[in-house]
Amino acid sequence: MSKLYFNYGTVASSKTLNLLAVYKNYELQGRNAILIRPQMDTRSDKVESRAGLSAEPDITLGSKDDILLKIKDYMITKIYNDHNKLEVKSLEELQKEFNKVAEAVIVDESQFLSVEQIKDLRSLSATGIFIQFPIDNAHLPKDSALINKENPINFVILHLCLPVMCYGLRTNSDGVLWDAAAILMAQADEINEIKTICSYCNHRAVFSAINPERACNNSEGIVNPSWGLYIPVCPKHFAEIHAKQTKKQH
Repeated sequence: MSKLYFNYGTVASSKTLNLLAVYKNYELQGRNAILIRPQMDTRSDKVESRAGLSAEPDITLGSKDDILLKIKDYMITKIYNDHNKLEVKSLEELQKEFNKVAEAVIVDESQFLSVEQIKDLRSLSATGIFIQFPIDNAHLPKDSALINKENPINFVILHLCLPVMCYGLRTNSDGVLWDAAAILMAQADEINEIKTICSYCNHRAVFSAINPERACNNSEGIVNPSWGLYIPVCPKHFAEIHAKQTKKQH
């Protein structure tokens, strides 16, 4: 059994920077992790932090995609791309090689995933999944027990169980849990908050609020150009902003 992790924070709390640090650590240790970016995040084709660090995703995930199928296809394609020949003589040796293809799944902007995709990741980390792995005799040594003399291509069943690390928002701009975040809060083995401070004061930011038209962070009323459409705020300032926005709508 592996674990499902949910690392959440408000906007501008360095979630993606933390994610990329973990991902790069795998690379530095000569290990592999599968990096997933939701297609709904249209800001960039890369997994990119505000600090400038970025990485190419291994999987760009649509909202209706079968996430387990995407991971299976990635694993099978990568093992054949990395090996001209599979130097394995038994199913046990093949399983060991397969396990080296990826040792973790890392997901950016996990709030954009569907409930079913999150539940599938829970299964991947809890019990694992079974994969029908195609074997081409041409990729095996001549003395491999996996060679099927009657059929040049056959299938074996491999098991895949990986830790999954999700990074994303917990709540939307109304202060309501994202559907994906609700499942992660309920089912993740470990939940970690990535903290930052409010855009208006030194208290801990808890919410991501829509940036008011005249948003400022000082007594002179000067608009801070570095702020985006959403800003991190504490409960007090979230309530004030939300009250003003609700009043405008009425």
